[in-house]
Amino acid sequence: MYTSSTTLVSAHIGVCKTMTHERRHSTTLYSVERDASNRPHTCARALSLMHVARGARATTMALTAACLASPLASRRASADDASHSRVAKPPGDVAALERVQLMFRHGDRTPITATAEDCDGANATWSSLTLDAERSRALARRGDVRESWRDKLYHRGLAWEGQLTTRGAAQMHALGREIIREWLIERCGFLSGDFARVVRDGEVKVRSTAVKRCVQSAQSALAGGWDDESDDASAQLEIEVREKERESMFPKPGSACERLSVLFKEAYEPAEHASREAFANAPHLARIRDGMEAQRNTRAGLTMVWDPLQCRVNHGMALPEGVRESDVAELLTMMERRHFTFFSDADAASLVGGRLLREICEEMVSPEKVKLCIYSGHDSSLIALFAALGVLGEGVREWPKTASSLIFETWRMRDGTRSVRAVYNGQPLMLTSTSRASDGLTPYDDFKAFVDSRVPSDFAAACRVPSKL
Repeated sequence: MYTSSTTLVSAHIGVCKTMTHERRHSTTLYSVERDASNRPHTCARALSLMHVARGARATTMALTAACLASPLASRRASADDASHSRVAKPPGDVAALERVQLMFRHGDRTPITATAEDCDGANATWSSLTLDAERSRALARRGDVRESWRDKLYHRGLAWEGQLTTRGAAQMHALGREIIREWLIERCGFLSGDFARVVRDGEVKVRSTAVKRCVQSAQSALAGGWDDESDDASAQLEIEVREKERESMFPKPGSACERLSVLFKEAYEPAEHASREAFANAPHLARIRDGMEAQRNTRAGLTMVWDPLQCRVNHGMALPEGVRESDVAELLTMMERRHFTFFSDADAASLVGGRLLREICEEMVSPEKVKLCIYSGHDSSLIALFAALGVLGEGVREWPKTASSLIFETWRMRDGTRSVRAVYNGQPLMLTSTSRASDGLTPYDDFKAFVDSRVPSDFAAACRVPSKL
């Protein structure tokens, strides 16, 4: 879709044409750098949220596809395909929507760990793609963590490592606009479009892991849902964060589950050996791994090598010399094979995502007046929850893409009973054997019984290793 013949202002401006839901084309500008062959080298800036045309559906669809024009942009890595809806068709025999729980993976980010080689200037590019102080302050307008947490949000290594990029913020803004604004406010009338009223009436609560990119992803989604900048600027939601030992959105919360630590070690040691054998047959990847190990003075495993390469693919950046996009795809396949096998293990599944699943199940029918509960997490958060649900490797067969969404809907039925369903990136999941094949709707009592059968009632006891019971 990249239009190399179009030149606006300078050679650094490209045109990204995307299709709207009405199947009309919308033109969106984004900044790129080009190499000598006139091929896009990197998306240096994603769309500025400040320039989004308020209320323009075409702009929303274009926003979700910013930077996808690069020939290296992998649709397998990010869930922002503008032609794909995140919201499923509502069941036809329901009386009313009672509660929505929206969980998502954060938007595109910079690598968690930089590669040792920076001959192509990638590190400087990554730094330029992160959100500056002004953008960060603007995002906090709708919601923020408590002041005591602001300097404690987790980050690692270099200042730019593991940070939400402008492209990632644009993805999450588009997610918020589609799910919150267009579905829950405009089509359903489920939420108020007046953000001050939402805050005052307690319609929405937000939770995030204590990681900056997740907090900013939640803030971006809120900005997409309520994008009227003329309303009450004093209205702000508190974004709840937890100490890592209490954070159920992490598969291994604070490494407090001893049994899970043992299972991880047993599973990952042979898997790591297999990945090192794979690197032996790929000297160009082994060179990257060896450089990272020498620079960091620590072993660089499969994840550490794959992550910075996948981030380049997601942002349309050139890969290191000798590395092809097919190499990155193969590394991702290895990641899926390793993690899905372990997380789906009967002993591990209930521990990695069980606590979060129980929280969500109980929240579905809690007496709170909240209508929308937002959870901003990671790929591992979703994988762990899918494992607990028993759909990993079945209904869910691929690594969760950036900006992936899992929506739990609680419906009041016409006979007064409750039913629930889970919708992953627009597709209903079969939660139990009684889930309707047509739309995934499941009686709440059946879902609760399923959760009770899979999740330990005494998590502390389940986490003890057998020899210490």
